[in-house]
Amino acid sequence: MSAFTVSTGGVSLDTSMNAIFAPFPSIGQGFKGYKNCGFLDVNCNADNVAAATAGIAFALEYPGILIFTFLDRINRFGSVVVTILFGPQTAITQVPYLNILFLGLLAIGMYELFRMFRGNASAGTG
Repeated sequence: MSAFTVSTGGVSLDTSMNAIFAPFPSIGQGFKGYKNCGFLDVNCNADNVAAATAGIAFALEYPGILIFTFLDRINRFGSVVVTILFGPQTAITQVPYLNILFLGLLAIGMYELFRMFRGNASAGTG
């Protein structure tokens, strides 16, 4: 590719490792504090109702945030593994979540190698 003056971008290992080991989002980030309002203060009470509704919405979407954060970390780890194994020119890093499938294929291959060296491989042992 470099002969045709096209640059091939790879995965930044520094950025990927920082994203893999970053802290998970805390549940306290989505909640806003309530104000101490008077009974007839409509604007203040409306702000409290909006804050309570936003808190309920964040509590409902927080499991999804955690799941996709976890999937993103697995995907970034897969990008790091693919970059180390095959170099930055691999285009598999451009397809979202395909690295998870690729890591699964690598795990199956490693398992079969382990079984082969142990003496009971599944292929050809009739």
